[in-house]
Amino acid sequence: MHRVIAGTEFTKRFTRVGILTAALCFAASSCNENTDLTKDSLSCPTTLSGTPWVPNVVASDGTPSGSAQHNSSNEIYRDYYISNSGNLTGLTESYAGANKVVTISQIDMATDLLEKGSLSIVAEPVGVSSSFKNSGGYVWPVLISLSDGVNEYVNVNGCSAGFFTSCSGGSCSFRSGCGPTSPTAYLGNTDRQRRDQWSQFQNILTTNEYSQNQFPTCNWSASGSYDCAFNSNFFVAHPSTPAVKNRLRVGTYTAKYVMLTNSLDALNSSYSGSVRLTVVRKKGVNAATNNTAQAMDLNVVLVGTKNIEDSRTLKGKQNLDALFQHVYNQYYVQNKASVGIRLGTVNVYEWDCQRGGDTYANVPDINALFADGSTMMPLSTEGKAMNIFITSTIQSDQSFLGMAGAIGGPVVNGTSGSGLVFASFDQLASFNPICFPGSPCTIDKQESSFMDMGSTISHEMGHYLGLNHPNERDGTDEDWLSDTPTCHKTQSTNYGGVITQFSCASETNNPFPASGKTCKQLCPGYNGVTNFCPSVPECQFNHVMWWTGKYFADDGSGQGDGNIFSTMSGTIMNYSPYVR
Repeated sequence: MHRVIAGTEFTKRFTRVGILTAALCFAASSCNENTDLTKDSLSCPTTLSGTPWVPNVVASDGTPSGSAQHNSSNEIYRDYYISNSGNLTGLTESYAGANKVVTISQIDMATDLLEKGSLSIVAEPVGVSSSFKNSGGYVWPVLISLSDGVNEYVNVNGCSAGFFTSCSGGSCSFRSGCGPTSPTAYLGNTDRQRRDQWSQFQNILTTNEYSQNQFPTCNWSASGSYDCAFNSNFFVAHPSTPAVKNRLRVGTYTAKYVMLTNSLDALNSSYSGSVRLTVVRKKGVNAATNNTAQAMDLNVVLVGTKNIEDSRTLKGKQNLDALFQHVYNQYYVQNKASVGIRLGTVNVYEWDCQRGGDTYANVPDINALFADGSTMMPLSTEGKAMNIFITSTIQSDQSFLGMAGAIGGPVVNGTSGSGLVFASFDQLASFNPICFPGSPCTIDKQESSFMDMGSTISHEMGHYLGLNHPNERDGTDEDWLSDTPTCHKTQSTNYGGVITQFSCASETNNPFPASGKTCKQLCPGYNGVTNFCPSVPECQFNHVMWWTGKYFADDGSGQGDGNIFSTMSGTIMNYSPYVR
């Protein structure tokens, strides 16, 4: 019998029915299997044929990827801090008292982050014994306060008597009154939405032992935009624009954490640890003001002998270029006004058999894949290039096409959430058979399953840059963005009681907020086979972040759904320090 804990939220696409969903792993057997992480056997090939893939990724409008696509006005500042030791706190234990709160009071905020900047803080536990970890102990550093010396950006209340009212059988009920009080820097229209976002970023009760809290400057004023109290309550006027409060207060900030553990009953009450902070400040400008887009770098990791060998063939190289062109188009060409993120440098790494790559090619342990694989990336790319792992399959409790390590991925390597992964199913060298190396592999020649893979990468990258699904699979929960659609109509129980594009197409209870129209009203010919109305946002499933799978017509048109990023979605992604 495996130990049962609430597990990490991953994005999963079910390959057998083409459904994309955010799911929770509730059993250790499906989230954290014990895996032999030693080097593969002596059967590893001594040499590999061909030459490594050198990316030649060019958007369909002719814009090449590369370092020249970055906005030179953006700057990234990175600092590291380690706290003094503090006591660990149990899930239902009070953290009242100074010895249960870990304080770091020297965070340097001397640099003006400008109107499109953001502050990201990653906290990791250090100084916790390896024997405690090996016995199934987890430690979660939870941010309860962030202050600039004048105002509290984060002020968590209602939790000191115990973060959870009860824990039984590995399941804990969250205290409804526990969370950041208003005004707060967390986004959302209601206290519940802001509390949910705070909780999501703390990773409480997951296999991710870190928290990442990212605070954008929230500098937008579009009508209907969701509330970010950061703007009205915490900003100060810039000297050159005294009437506009759009700058973070310059000075020294203080962060306070509680180190929660699931195994306090097995420890001495004075058991302690420390918190290591990585603080990333993005000094950002609005791309629209200087006509320069922002760009993100990628670390593409080919995992295992088969993927490496395929990537070294002419066909494999052609397919990889076409795959990431699909991503480039979705972030830039197709959504230039709402997102406008170009691809910067695409780095390629081969995780070969000799270094254990074949062990991970069929991914029995996602947490270990991200933690171990990301540590092999050059330090110069940490927090600057998103880690994308290409494996043969992803096997957990079932087979998946793609997963993101976190919603709002950490800007550090070495954590169990440091990357995203998708499965090639060993088809890198066989996709798109009517495309011939040396000739363009245009979209009309690409297979629908191949384009679906490209949309999956874009979707997982969206999660990593901070986006939730507009709706979750059971229709009971949705994001807090007013320009993304909602749908609560589930399909019949034969489809698992989930929302699908067909159940949502004509729903009248939740029409698209911006227009009050439904998909059927604006796309009466929608059939999910040949007619998708790919530019109609009222068809909820046309959003890249919609939870269901992506469908493409097999008529050579390349038409399908999953093409749209909303304006607010683009705003959130552009605040990420990965985008610069």
